[in-house]
Amino acid sequence: MKMSFLFLSLIFSIRVFAGVSAYTGTSGQKLFIEEGDKDTFFIKFTGVKSAWENMVIKTTRTGKPDSYRYAFQYILELSSGKHDRTFTIVVDERPTLVAGTIVPQVSLHNQENPRDGMKLTWDKELTDKSQEIKLAEEFKKKPYFPEVD
Repeated sequence: MKMSFLFLSLIFSIRVFAGVSAYTGTSGQKLFIEEGDKDTFFIKFTGVKSAWENMVIKTTRTGKPDSYRYAFQYILELSSGKHDRTFTIVVDERPTLVAGTIVPQVSLHNQENPRDGMKLTWDKELTDKSQEIKLAEEFKKKPYFPEVD
């Protein structure tokens, strides 16, 4: 009995990227992640007070399952010159229990909240409804490169 519960828990806690994966926060925040090619992922979030809200951001994914990090590169201009930098925008967190089911959880970081981030949980219903979203196509039509101070 314990083994089957553990097996089912693992099944429900694993994300399968089949298009768009969606996450929600406690105050109506939404995060969408779409897999591109290889380790490229497109991220868009709403309901978060940020200059980056409603913009599609192209990121790369690093790490291992359950500890992925999604980040983008930018150039920091200082009096000493230009420096390549990385901004980590989404980080996998420990799965959490929601309505009796273990679900993935991430933290969303933006320029207004770069350190602690905001916890969001995977939302099956929103993920199912969001498969029509085409973040990669939206990015191609209107590329956006976030400014980091």
